[in-house]
Amino acid sequence: MTTWRVPVHPVLSIAAALLIACTGDAGPAGAQGPTGPQGARGEVGPPGAVGSKGELGAKGPKGDPGDAVGALSGTLTQNVDGMAVGSAEVSLEPPLAAPVLSGIDGTYAFAELPVGVYELTAHQGLYPDVRATVSILAGVPTTQDLVFQGFVGKSYPCMSCHQQKQPQLIADYLASTMASSVSCQDCHGGDMGNYAGHSAMPTAATCGKCHPDQYRGHQANRHAIGMQRVYEAGRYDDLPPCSGADPLSGGVATCTQCHDTEARCDGCHARHTFHVREAREPLACGTCHMGPDHPQYEAYESSKHGVRWALQGDVGGGPTCATCHLGRKVQGPNGLFTDHDLSFGMAFGPVGGRDTHVSFTRAGELPYVLANGALNENPAYDPGAPYDMTGADGVQDSVFPGDLDGVVKQVVDPPEVLAARRAEMVSACSPCHDKPFAEARLGVADGLHVNAASVTHEAEDIIRALSHDGLVTPSPESRPANPDAIGAILLGGSMLYRDLSRIERLFFKMYKYDQVKTWHGAYHMNPDYAHWYGWAETNLTFADIADEATKVRKDHALEYAITHGQQAVWAVPWQGVIYEVGSMKKLYDLFPAGKDVTVDAFGSGAPITYVGLTFH
Repeated sequence: MTTWRVPVHPVLSIAAALLIACTGDAGPAGAQGPTGPQGARGEVGPPGAVGSKGELGAKGPKGDPGDAVGALSGTLTQNVDGMAVGSAEVSLEPPLAAPVLSGIDGTYAFAELPVGVYELTAHQGLYPDVRATVSILAGVPTTQDLVFQGFVGKSYPCMSCHQQKQPQLIADYLASTMASSVSCQDCHGGDMGNYAGHSAMPTAATCGKCHPDQYRGHQANRHAIGMQRVYEAGRYDDLPPCSGADPLSGGVATCTQCHDTEARCDGCHARHTFHVREAREPLACGTCHMGPDHPQYEAYESSKHGVRWALQGDVGGGPTCATCHLGRKVQGPNGLFTDHDLSFGMAFGPVGGRDTHVSFTRAGELPYVLANGALNENPAYDPGAPYDMTGADGVQDSVFPGDLDGVVKQVVDPPEVLAARRAEMVSACSPCHDKPFAEARLGVADGLHVNAASVTHEAEDIIRALSHDGLVTPSPESRPANPDAIGAILLGGSMLYRDLSRIERLFFKMYKYDQVKTWHGAYHMNPDYAHWYGWAETNLTFADIADEATKVRKDHALEYAITHGQQAVWAVPWQGVIYEVGSMKKLYDLFPAGKDVTVDAFGSGAPITYVGLTFH
C-alpha cells in the first residue's frame, strides 16, 4: 500500500491550531478596522420650501436716451408737367407738429418730429388733397414727395370761379384722368365773356372729337334717336308746363333726363369724372332702364346673373349690363376699343311692338354691312349725319323746335342680319356657357316673346273692331292728333294717358307693362318676371279687355233696342280667344252687319279681314 504525504504550509498549520483552540472560551473583541470605501449615492430627495424674496436693490443710474425725434421733408409737384406746387398746407395726423407751407419751389420740411407713424396730407386750393403714410425713425431723416392730380393750366380761370359755386364739380373734374389733358374750354367753348357761350352743354359730337370710335357706336344704337321718339309719341305735347309757359318744362322731370341721351354721353359716364368703371356698373343703367315699362334693371338685379354680381363683384365673373350689351371689342384705327352700339347683339325686339329688330339709317346708309354671315362697319356710314325721316309734310309736328318733321325711318332687319346679331349675343355668353345652351335659352325667350305678342295683338284686334263700330268713348277723332297714330285709333307704346276709354287703359297696361315684363324677364333669365309679372298678367289683363268689350257691346245692343223699340237684338258672343297647340287662334272678330273691312293692325302682321254679324 502506497502512502501519500502532503506537505503542510506553516501558516495553515497555525490556522489549524487556532481553529482547534476556538472551541474554547471566546477571547476579547479585536480593535475596529479602518473605514471601507464610500458606497453609491442614494436618490435625490424632494425640493425644500421656497425661501422668502430678498429686498429690491437700489435703482441704477439713468441711461442715455439717445435721439427721440426724426426729420421729414419732401417736394410737392403736380402731374401734368411736374411743376412745383407752392403755398400748399402740409399737415400731420396725429397733429404732433404744426402744419407747414410749401415754398415756391414746392419743398416742405418738419425739423423735429417725435418718432411714430403719421398720415400726411397736402392741401392746396383747387387741387384734390394728396395723402400718404410715413414712418418717422429716431435720428433718421425721412423724405416723402407728393404729387397733386394736376390740370391743364388753361382751365384755371374757369375752376377758380366754379370752385366757389360748384366745388363738387371741380373735385370730380380734378379726380378724372381728363383733367390733365382736356381743358374746360375744349368741351364748353372758349367764349369767357358770354355765359351762354362758354357754358354750353357738350353733345355726343363734342365727345366724338376725341373718341371717334365710341361716337360711331353711340350714333348707331337706339340711344341716338331717344329724344326724337319722345316727340313722335306725342307725350311731350300732352304734358302741361311745369314752369311758367315753357312747353319743354313739362318733360324735364319725366322724359328728358333719360331720352336726351340721344345727344349726350354723360347719361352713362357721369359728367366731370367720366370713369369707365362707373359706366360699367349696372346701377348706371338702372336710372333709365327700370320701372314697369322697361324693367331691365329689376329683372337683371334679381336674376342669378345679378345676384352673383352683387355677391362677388368684379372678381366673381358675374355679368353686368355691359358684359352682354357692350361686350364687342373692335380693332379700329386708334387701337382696340369697346363698341358703344348697345343694340348690336339684339336680334329680337325691342321696340315698336314688332317681333323683330329694326335699324335706322343716316343719309341712306345703315351702320353695318353683312359679309360672310358677319356684320361689319359700313365705311359709307357717317355717324355725324342726321338720321333719316319719313312722312314729312312740311308742317311742324309740335311746338318743340327739336321735333323733326315726320318720324324716324326704321328698317326691319332681314333674317340673315338677325342671325348675325344673334351670333354676336351668343358670343357674349361664351365665357360662361357653351353655345348650344346659350342658343337654346335665347330661343326660348324668343318663343315667349312671340306668345306674349300674340295675346297683345288679339286684344288690339278686339279694340280696333270696337273703334270701327264707333263704340270707343271718347272717340279717337275727338282727341289731339298724334304723329304715331296708325289707322283710326292709336294702340301701342305711343298711347297717351288722357282722353282714353277704359278698355284702352287696360290695353296700355297690357302692352306697355305686362307683355314687356314677359320677354324682358325671359331675356334677362328671370323666371318670376317672365311668368308672374309678365305672362300671367298679360293673360289676366286680356281677360279684363275681353270682358270690357262684351259689356260695351251688350250696352250698345240694349241701347239700340230701347231706341228702336225692339225686343230682339243681335247676339253678342264672348270677346275672347281660344288656344290651339303652339299658337293663338281667334274665336271671332266682330264688325257691323254688312261690312267687310280690311284693317292693317300695327304689329299684327298681314292685314286682317273683319266680317260683321247679321242683325236678328
